[in-house]
Amino acid sequence: MPVELTVAAAMVLGGLVQSTTGFGFGLVALPILASATSFGLAAPLLALNGLGNGTFMWLRYHRHFQWSAVRRMVFAAITGIPVGLYGLKYAPESVMLVALGVIIGGYALYSLTQVESPKLRSPFWAYGFGFLAGLLSGAYNIPGPPAVFYGQCCRWTPEQFKGNLTGFFAFNTVTVIMGHALQHRITADVLQLLAIALPCSLTGFTLGTYLSRSINPATFRTLVLVLLIITGIRLILAGFGRST
Repeated sequence: MPVELTVAAAMVLGGLVQSTTGFGFGLVALPILASATSFGLAAPLLALNGLGNGTFMWLRYHRHFQWSAVRRMVFAAITGIPVGLYGLKYAPESVMLVALGVIIGGYALYSLTQVESPKLRSPFWAYGFGFLAGLLSGAYNIPGPPAVFYGQCCRWTPEQFKGNLTGFFAFNTVTVIMGHALQHRITADVLQLLAIALPCSLTGFTLGTYLSRSINPATFRTLVLVLLIITGIRLILAGFGRST
């Protein structure tokens, strides 16, 4: 399949899942992109596309943003992003695939079990989760799992969730893009694919909005999580296959 069609499919599916379930854009899109291109191309492409999507989401939910709730995460993420970028540059592709498979499969399995998150009383936990989110942003552009888990542990309301995570992801994305630019990953090829990615992700968001009205979101979410577990297993096997 041509790379352009793969990018289009990944963005439509990612946008559809995100719009229907409220999560999962990067978790769905990155494995598809990485299987057809490379992490070095997929990561900056997702970051630039995320800046466009994030701006739209920020305009929608900025009234619920609380700087005091995420400032520690933001500062910690700034220290984690360079570590992730370093791994993206120097880690073998097989290691990146296995790690991505563990992250995606583990997060989906945790979400599927619906285990209640522990309540965090100390605000300093934010530094640890922020660092992990930054690390995953630099390496894969998927800061969601640590950030979402932290929000659940803080017992944020749905409005706080949308506002705080949207703001945190915006800070993250800008920093990640700066890192990719410094490492010369924002190439002409990435920008050409971005011209395909932006309208396709918007199409996916629109389709997801209509789809959520005709299906049970909880059922669809369960299906997506099961598919993510399968995707995680496939990535792990692919990584071990490349290392042999």
